[in-house]
Amino acid sequence: MGLDVDRFEEEVQEDLLCLLCNKVIEKPSSSTCGHLFCVECLQKSVGKKRNCPHLNCGTPLAVPVSSRRDDIAGKEAEVALAERLGKLSIHCSHQSTGCTVVVPWTNLDRHAESECEYRPTPCENRGCKVQCLRNKLEEHMERCEHRIVECKVCKARLPRKDMTAHQAVRRCFEELNKRRRVASARQFKSELRDHRLEMQHRRHQTEQAERRIEREHYFPPDEHWQRKRAASAGPVLMRAQSVGARVGSAMVVSHYARNLRSAAVLDSCRGCSNRFLSGRRPSARRHSHAKPVSN
Repeated sequence: MGLDVDRFEEEVQEDLLCLLCNKVIEKPSSSTCGHLFCVECLQKSVGKKRNCPHLNCGTPLAVPVSSRRDDIAGKEAEVALAERLGKLSIHCSHQSTGCTVVVPWTNLDRHAESECEYRPTPCENRGCKVQCLRNKLEEHMERCEHRIVECKVCKARLPRKDMTAHQAVRRCFEELNKRRRVASARQFKSELRDHRLEMQHRRHQTEQAERRIEREHYFPPDEHWQRKRAASAGPVLMRAQSVGARVGSAMVVSHYARNLRSAAVLDSCRGCSNRFLSGRRPSARRHSHAKPVSN
């Protein structure tokens, strides 16, 4: 069978048409009368004992014998016609599926079989019988039920359609959840350990600040000169005033340092109180280690 005239870009001459199918001759073959037809049309007409449809011919159609001289002339006519047909510009065979490429007839088969992105292509996955366009093959491969996937738990490789049954039999999800719980517990334990170390470090800094405040209060830089000036008023009066002042100061400083340390510890742990099940916060020390200096 020939090709439709509509597939060609330019106008096709009448001598390039097959009078048996009224289409452009495809694979020309000559009859004993010398006229050219499609090879497939000629073979069918010979079996039906039809006559040549050309005007004023009427010769019964027959395939010439190779040993005859007229067959040699027919072969030359076939070659000449094939050269003329090869120069025609024709649309791709997959024009109906979206291809808009126009190529010379001589390159039509190569383009349609290996270059066209709209040619039907079978799926590469084993067991899949779906055929899709070449430009949509990758999209189909991603969602194909016959695509080989790997189980995340046991690393077994099997078709995607069998993964649900595999995980139900092997209980892969239970094993996966167990691993996740163990990993979560280890992470929580590590975070809790880091939190405790941080709180110990902050408590140590608070204690150092408290000792520095107490030391600056009990041993000011000008204490020597204060003692020297108070000596002129009498040693008994100085000792009584010094003891009373130091006892009162010790109570004030101890209360102030305790409140300061409690506020610092609570503020440092305020953001993490919700992370513990009991909701309790580390409490500050209730009593200060600072003691009044006895004279």
